Amino acid sequence: MKLGKIYKDFFKDWKEMKRKAIIQYLKEKGMARGIEISKALGVSLSTVMRELSKLIHEGKVEIVEKNSYVYYRLRK
Repeated sequence: MKLGKIYKDFFKDWKEMKRKAIIQYLKEKGMARGIEISKALGVSLSTVMRELSKLIHEGKVEIVEKNSYVYYRLRK
C-alpha cells in the first residue's frame, strides 16, 4: 500500500471521528457553544466551527441564540 493512501485514509477516519464526537457531545449536553465543544474535545475552535458549519448545511445541527451567545444543538 502506498504511503499517500495510508495518510489519506487516516485523515478521512480522523475527520469522521471528530464529526461523531461533536454529534455525541451535543446529544449529551443538549446544546453548547463552539468554544465549549472545542475545549471538551481538545481540538481547535476553527476545527469545531468548520465541522459545525458542515453539519448545519446538512441539516443535522441548528443555531440557537441565547443571552447574546450562539449555541448549537442537534435538529429534532
